[in-house]
Amino acid sequence: MLEINWIRSNYATSISPEDKSSVDPIGNLPLWKQSNFEVRGLYACVDGTRWRACEATFRFGRDKVLTCANVHLPEDKPDVIEGDKSIRQLARRRELSSILGHLQRTETRLKRAEPRTVINHLIVGDFNCSSSEIEDGPFNTYFKDVWSDTPGSSETATAGYTFDPINNQRAVESSSGQRRIDRMYLNTDAELKPVQVNVICGHSENSAMPPSDHYALCVEFLLGESNPMALYNPLRNNAWAANTPSSKGSMVAIVLDCKEMEQIKQAYDLNSSLLFPHIRLLHGFIEFHGESLDLAIEALRDSIRNVLQEQPSSFTVTFSEESLDVFEHQSSSTLVARPNIKYYGNEWLMQLYDSLGNRFNLCNDQEMHSPEGFIPHASLGKFGSTTFARKAAAEQMGTFSGLDVAVRSIDLLERAPNGKFRTISTMPLSSMPSNRPKGLGHFISDAGHKASYFFNEKAQIVISIINQASRSASRCFDDLHISSEVVPYGSVALDSALPKMSDLDVVVMLRTDYELVSVSQFLALVDKDCYLQMMMACLGETHAMTKMRLRPIHSGLNVLSIQIQPNLPPVDIILCLVGPDGKPANAESVGAFGSIQDNESILTVLKDVAAHEEATSAFSVKDVFCASLRLIKLWAFKRQIYGAKFGFSGGGVAFIVKKNHV
Repeated sequence: MLEINWIRSNYATSISPEDKSSVDPIGNLPLWKQSNFEVRGLYACVDGTRWRACEATFRFGRDKVLTCANVHLPEDKPDVIEGDKSIRQLARRRELSSILGHLQRTETRLKRAEPRTVINHLIVGDFNCSSSEIEDGPFNTYFKDVWSDTPGSSETATAGYTFDPINNQRAVESSSGQRRIDRMYLNTDAELKPVQVNVICGHSENSAMPPSDHYALCVEFLLGESNPMALYNPLRNNAWAANTPSSKGSMVAIVLDCKEMEQIKQAYDLNSSLLFPHIRLLHGFIEFHGESLDLAIEALRDSIRNVLQEQPSSFTVTFSEESLDVFEHQSSSTLVARPNIKYYGNEWLMQLYDSLGNRFNLCNDQEMHSPEGFIPHASLGKFGSTTFARKAAAEQMGTFSGLDVAVRSIDLLERAPNGKFRTISTMPLSSMPSNRPKGLGHFISDAGHKASYFFNEKAQIVISIINQASRSASRCFDDLHISSEVVPYGSVALDSALPKMSDLDVVVMLRTDYELVSVSQFLALVDKDCYLQMMMACLGETHAMTKMRLRPIHSGLNVLSIQIQPNLPPVDIILCLVGPDGKPANAESVGAFGSIQDNESILTVLKDVAAHEEATSAFSVKDVFCASLRLIKLWAFKRQIYGAKFGFSGGGVAFIVKKNHV
């Protein structure tokens, strides 16, 4: 086709042998008239390892853009059985959702560069299914069938049949009958308006055979009046999330920071697909590959923001003795803890679930598990019979009396090849306190406070994850009865951490509660590097995106440096072995122990001074100290004299500021 002169002279295509920027469409070839459109971009829609469609973006007029996705969805094979047919329907749904996601990303790029641009989206091609299959759901909220939307289309002789075995000799071998499977879909708030639509049969005067077993669809559009809402209701808000089918391979869960529940799961549910305490919100969630992961995270964050606006306080979940329940299955039973969602302060949980349900319309599997619909619960153990499950519930009832559990985060999880779930992304649940002082001194008190506050909120998530990994590693030394505690020091402990400047420094304090083990035996049996490597293994099992490195420092200690994911602060971990007297058990632990003592010394002095300051003071000494420290650190960072190569200036500045304020 590309060798025909009149095509080469007047038309352009998405692939040209001499054009290095062209896109191989893998069977889909957009073709456009050069005089009418200015092409802005050509894209291949790739989902995982599969090529889904070819998209061309055009500019026409001053501030108008048309994105056109040319699709060819999977067809039903002639000999498929009913079960295989549903698989093909799911394949078409997934392919269409990946195309919607690609259009959303294209629109995001265009809107970022030119916010006032009006974007029209057109999806065209062979859908290989009835219109009811595509439009049965939220798809028709965002797109309309051009044939049905065009005035007078129902009166045409062809009835829109683009696949017509009765009249098309090339399609006579098919037994599926007349179908309107080649269609165009236009976004509902587009400025383009279809005014005429026809099916072009393409019969030549010299031959009764048309060029294809499919007829062509020809639509004439009129550029309508500008729609102001098109600027404020972009496709990227929800179209991909609303049309993406669910998958048992992923899940969205509320992660609970509760040592007691973690111990119960360790006792009763060691084979759980997710060892830390959690409440499942959406399971299954969606199947994501590559760029679609970013869309999933963005949609989840939007849902969380909606809840944050209604929930200014901290996020906790309340349990009671009545929370323990047993879910009975055909051959097993599950011990669960159901939060008291009607308690004051727990309303946000159902608000979050409703917000997620409104955004991910097809991920409603949780509703199907019970006649009551969605029942929020944390699974605690699996049992072979109801009797054993109820016995365990009776044993643990006292643990849940008036138990308020802090929510660590909302996690997006994916099932690993071993059947276990691993965290792909962690989204904090936090909001700024509303009682910060206002007025003349507001700048001094809030100098970097907001940035530091949110950094510390994320740091607490990391500390909780490290605590969990440390406890898991400690269980490998059951004979020594090792207990662990993660203690932060440095800028986070002094409320002076700032994004892009600070990391999180923690000490993992290890001590044995076994009286028969001497200090020398304790030191001989606990290999510090082995312990850190076990922590690395635990983190790798639960958090798929974690980057870890064990490195030596000048003092002879090994430091475990971890980046759990890009939106969480990096952390440096050192070990401190503590003897029965509460002091460091060896010389290598003295430095780590001293770092904690330095912080405690500063905070103790500030607390003593605060006890003598006037009650009418608007700001405490600690507020002024932390604000001063943040401002000095920012000053040093801007002048590139902040960091380890300048002598760890953060700690030195802290002591100078403390001395001046005291």
